[in-house]
Order: sequence, then C-alpha cells, then structure tokens
Amino acid sequence: MLPRVYSEMILNDDSWYYAGKRAAIRAILKKNDVRFHKAVDLGCGTGGNANALIAFASPDAEYVGVEPHELPSRFPDALRSQIIRERLENVDLADVGGKSDLVMMIDVLEHVDEDAGLSCASTHISDDGYLLISVPADMRLWSKKDEDCGHRKRYSPKELFDALERHGFSVLSWNRYFAFGYLPFLVSKHLVTSYFGPSGWGWLLRPIAYFEGWLGRWIRWPIGTGIICLAGVKNGSKNGVFRA
Repeated sequence: MLPRVYSEMILNDDSWYYAGKRAAIRAILKKNDVRFHKAVDLGCGTGGNANALIAFASPDAEYVGVEPHELPSRFPDALRSQIIRERLENVDLADVGGKSDLVMMIDVLEHVDEDAGLSCASTHISDDGYLLISVPADMRLWSKKDEDCGHRKRYSPKELFDALERHGFSVLSWNRYFAFGYLPFLVSKHLVTSYFGPSGWGWLLRPIAYFEGWLGRWIRWPIGTGIICLAGVKNGSKNGVFRA
C-alpha cells in the first residue's frame, strides 16, 4: 500500500466511507444476534472499526487489534483494548491471550496471501466463535486505486465463500455494501483518485451510506463495491445455519 493511501485512511477515519462500512458491520451483527467477550481484529488499521462493536460486547469485553503499521489508535473507551504491532502470520495465540469468539478481517484478505490470512483467522477463532470478514467486490471495478492500495484481487461472493469453506468455515450470513456507489464507481473508476470519493460531498454521502447499511439488516443488495460476511467454524456450534 502506498504511503499516501495510509495518510488518506488516517485523515478519513470518521468519513462517510467508514461510517457506511461500520453501519454494514452493525447490521450483520445485529441480524445474527452476535455477542462477544473477546474480539481479535486482524489488520485493524486505526482500530476505528471497534466502535461498531460496542453494542454487541458483553460486560468487560476485550478488543485486541493486530496491525503492523504505526497508525494512530482510535479504540473506544467502552472496550478493554490493546494493540499488537506485528504482521498477522507472526502473531500466535499466546500473544492475544488465547482463542477469541469474534475474529475480524475487515478489508484485509485482499492484501495478503489468501491461505495464510484465513489460516491465521482459523487459528484464533474458538469453536463457537464468529469470523467477520469484508473484501472489495467485483473485478469489473478493478482500477489503479486497487493497485495503489496493494490489493491482489476483488472478490465475487462465490470466490469468498469457496475460500472460507476450504479453510474450515461455514457461511452464516452475508451482504454487499455501498450499493449506491456501484454504478458511479464503475463509470468513473479511472477518474476518481481517492477511495473516499469526491471531497466536499460527505454531508450527502454519509447519511446515504449509513441508511444503506442499516437497511442491510433486511435487504440483500444485488450490487455493491464490497462484500461483508459472517462465518462460523465447520462442525462448531454455529455450523450449518446459512442465513440469507
């Protein structure tokens, strides 16, 4: 990932883009009645996505962020939080204090070796735990922005589901997000230079992105620039319950 992309990510941590993504996170957790005591966020960035977890945390819940890059930490005070500055493949269970009932990979898998990334997730998840994962969708949207961000690919739902199945996960629920941005992004993908869209439009895009994420509890979007998925461990207590 280019240095300027990290700078953009830090500056836009409270932008419409992350507001919409965190709305999608809350929607899928709410839809599936997820509760957790310990969450491990693999590739947590600034840790800002932890703010979407507060309503689903048990009392005295713990959040562990794993991030190799020196980014500002924006963990919520409502969670007991810590940051581990290390690459995913170098973090073992002892580092995070054992297995977790919620493992997150938000916009991570597309940056790393797929097998290594999902093997890491399977190492950290408990038998009755959840994996929450999001990836960029649809190779038709591929552009220089993906290259600048260090993406290896954009996923179709089937590609993501097949990868999860190969690594011992069972898909419970999924959706697309940023449906409202799909067609504009498809048309202008070679013109827009930032993942965060045109500057000065946050006042309009933020409520749209938030509302779309909220509606995702009831609507499966037919298009979107990203995919969010909740999975459990095969043969674990969450196995075999696929929710549309």
